[in-house]
Amino acid sequence: MEETKIESKDLRQDDFKVIHYKTIDSTQKEIWRRVKNGTIENKTIVIADIQTSGIGTHGRTWHTDEENNIAFSVYFDLSKSKLNISSLEGLTIKIAENIVEIFYKLYGISLDIKFPNDIYCNGKKLGGILTETKVQDGMVRCLVIGIGINTNQTKFADEIKEIATSVRREFGFEVENRKVISEFFRIGKCPIGTGSFWDISDWGRFLFRKRTVPNTKRRILNENRIFISRSRFTICWNGKRII
Repeated sequence: MEETKIESKDLRQDDFKVIHYKTIDSTQKEIWRRVKNGTIENKTIVIADIQTSGIGTHGRTWHTDEENNIAFSVYFDLSKSKLNISSLEGLTIKIAENIVEIFYKLYGISLDIKFPNDIYCNGKKLGGILTETKVQDGMVRCLVIGIGINTNQTKFADEIKEIATSVRREFGFEVENRKVISEFFRIGKCPIGTGSFWDISDWGRFLFRKRTVPNTKRRILNENRIFISRSRFTICWNGKRII
């Protein structure tokens, strides 16, 4: 695997280390390999132009084809944070909200969130978020967030072409992938008060456990907590819009 380094200024986020691969099996797998080998730093981002065996939820494969899409994973060392697994409740849905915010801000398009971790457009899957943790003695030792978004892909395999889509396929324009990734780490704002979403020390305080974000709505369905941000996008449940 050929590894190249991207200058941090390209992502406008100086406190993250960025590792870029032209082709790799999976950014998520690569981070866990580095965790196992002890060769990874806190706040490391692994980006790939092409993934040959990306990981989705429930062990499904997520393909990133022909340098057309977004695929990256980010690693956080939480060994000193004293966070238990419940402290991360709401993290995945907040990340989904950030992604939807970015596409609205940059391109003026509205996307849907399918609880708990999928990005949809016109009833088809456009992206997904995978959060994985390592827990020891009841405390979260590290967190890996993987994100895949179909941005510029126009052709899909026969088995998924009716259920998957991309921004370009739905809206007809090309997405600047690097710009979206840069914005993702730049706008990661704390949803309550001030501060950065990526400030680990604050997660236990603001990740949707006891309070909701101002100007949001909350609904409880089947004992699952769903958070809805702003009216310009919706959240789906079992294929139906609930907002």
